Amino acid sequence: MNPWKWFANRIRWRPEPRIFIGQRQAGVVVNEDTAQAFSAVGACVRIISETLGSLPWQVYRKLATGREALPGQPVNWLLNNQPNTDQTAMVWRRQQLAHYLLWGNGYCEIERGLDGRAIWLWPLPPDRSEIRRSETGALVCRVQADGQTYVLPRENVFHLSDGSYDGLMGLSRIHLARRAVGAGLAQDVFTASYYQNGAAIGGVIEQKSGKTLSDEAVKTLMQTFNEKFAGPDRARKTLYLDAGMEYRSLPMQLADAQFLETRRFQVEEICRWFGVPQHLVQMLTESNYAISYTADKNFVEHTLRPIATLLEQEANIRLFGVRASGNVYTRMNLSALMRGDPKIRGEWYKAMINAGVMSINEVRELEELNSIGSEGDEHYLQTSMTTLGRIAEGTNMTQPAASPADPSAPAVEPQAKARTPAAVRQARYRERLRNKHNGTQNVIRRQALEWWRQRSA
Repeated sequence: MNPWKWFANRIRWRPEPRIFIGQRQAGVVVNEDTAQAFSAVGACVRIISETLGSLPWQVYRKLATGREALPGQPVNWLLNNQPNTDQTAMVWRRQQLAHYLLWGNGYCEIERGLDGRAIWLWPLPPDRSEIRRSETGALVCRVQADGQTYVLPRENVFHLSDGSYDGLMGLSRIHLARRAVGAGLAQDVFTASYYQNGAAIGGVIEQKSGKTLSDEAVKTLMQTFNEKFAGPDRARKTLYLDAGMEYRSLPMQLADAQFLETRRFQVEEICRWFGVPQHLVQMLTESNYAISYTADKNFVEHTLRPIATLLEQEANIRLFGVRASGNVYTRMNLSALMRGDPKIRGEWYKAMINAGVMSINEVRELEELNSIGSEGDEHYLQTSMTTLGRIAEGTNMTQPAASPADPSAPAVEPQAKARTPAAVRQARYRERLRNKHNGTQNVIRRQALEWWRQRSA
């Protein structure tokens, strides 16, 4: 390869530097490692990764009229039990999602058998891996490990990518939110420094005299003062001062600098970056049941569902390949989030059974209960429900379907339905109103009605 071309490729334009934000913000270093020390960042990453990591991720096959679960499929074992010999499925998913949320990219090498099927999923370091195009234009994954560079084909890499410019490498949310994260970390450092260096004196003993301390005495006094009274564990001690000295503290109230409000705002900023409701990170200042319920619903729809779709599509392409042609696919069951709310879960089951969508055995299977037999496979509908067509025809859905008439059977005269006295009185009342109304109509109206009656006869 031409050396100049190689050098140009090494310094070629990349989309990430379009938003350059230095690592040092607010006096602290901010990167994907240090950002996890900020409680809001750690909480958001933990909530998203653990929530998605605990959901059922099943494998299905498309049928002509539905789908079929494939619990014995090897990929189903990888996604729900053991993706590799070192990790369980929960640990593996949580790790991949943490890499995705912090670095913007989560990588896994797919180890395949002789038949090309995926047998293991091995995590790769996100800070030393990248998706790039080779000299032939094919996508490859370059991994730096043990002082060497390994090149993996793209089809053998399970890759989760956050939003990006080139569609290959995701952008780190921590990189974009460095100013917000830096402000939060700086506040943590300031708080620790405030309690470490602040001194709170309970009482002062004075001895007034005209003596002046030497430089060495002043140094000794300050050193002794800091050793005995600086720090939260030395607060409220009694101080003795001589040589006519008097201690006066300079009040520094954190509320004067709106310190608490600023800390709350930084937590809100991080929640905005990750799409996590504030009450989930224990910010309950402006929270109630209605707000929390709506926020949880939005969290599932706008935060968890898009990430779940990324996981599903990447698994469908990389773990099954073109041989499946979309007939075999994976699906995360977000309905499992109702597992912690039996009331909502019961109402949902009741609605599904009454609408005929689910049977009793299907509900019991979701609750991990045994089947009650073939009777539980029946689907039921509300008997009071009917269609607009049947209403127009005057029939009811609850009436049994009429059997075809036998031509040889004698005709049966329909029997009049017995009416109650109240029904008779209502019928007479309606007849009187009808006669009274007809008597007030004009001649043209009566003639028109008579013409329609004769025509329909």
